[in-house]
Amino acid sequence: MYQYWLYRSVNSINNFQVLDIIEHPDSTCSDTDNIVPGNAYAYSLIAVDSAGNQSDFSDTVQVGLPVINWQLTQIRNNQATYVPFGDFLYDPDHSPGELTLSFMNTNNVFLQISNRNLIISPDPYNYAGQCSFDLEVRDPNGFWDIRTIQMSVLQTAPASMRPLNHALPSEYELSQNYPNPFNPSTTIQFAIPVRSVVKIDLYNTLGEKVQQLLYDQAGPGYFEFSFNAQDLSAGSYFLILSSDDVRLVRRILLIK
Repeated sequence: MYQYWLYRSVNSINNFQVLDIIEHPDSTCSDTDNIVPGNAYAYSLIAVDSAGNQSDFSDTVQVGLPVINWQLTQIRNNQATYVPFGDFLYDPDHSPGELTLSFMNTNNVFLQISNRNLIISPDPYNYAGQCSFDLEVRDPNGFWDIRTIQMSVLQTAPASMRPLNHALPSEYELSQNYPNPFNPSTTIQFAIPVRSVVKIDLYNTLGEKVQQLLYDQAGPGYFEFSFNAQDLSAGSYFLILSSDDVRLVRRILLIK
């Protein structure tokens, strides 16, 4: 055998072009010609003898390179932001769930992975300003992409409690929000029999804290406030009221 002619096609198996001519007995070739994350590359080769006779094309081998397509530029403080893998990851020959993520150089941000979601929380939780991190993705074949992600953390306006009447409750209460299901706004009512610090937090069905809705002194009395969930994904959540030794829970449903 005299030579091997290596052919390559980008994002297709119908436009093969000669990539390199490899002299026998060499058997390796590095493809560094305008490699772009997110593309699929197909390869085939023929063998040529010293008389110029050519073999048939070999079987085609195709590989895809993962790419990070990050679009999110803003998150809010005092809450976690869920970003599905499919919103920012793409690989021509692997699903987002087959890819491995790594984080480096985190700055004012805490990152977790759950159920093929990237969960982004400001660090500290009430921080507002700029945050950043390096994100790396690798596929099962070892191909990778890396990006530096920069975002703004916006200040979340605290909920404004409104007293409902002058009646004095005898016990703590957390009413069912209304409307429920809701999209994207709902009203939450609660009652506090004595003046105390009250917290109302939002949790997802995995038991993870998504957002702190209220943290203030209140009572005694009946109160309500509005909650806008435009930045959250549709699904079931839990409202948890905590005050002194009391803990009350309501399930709510966000639809979009």
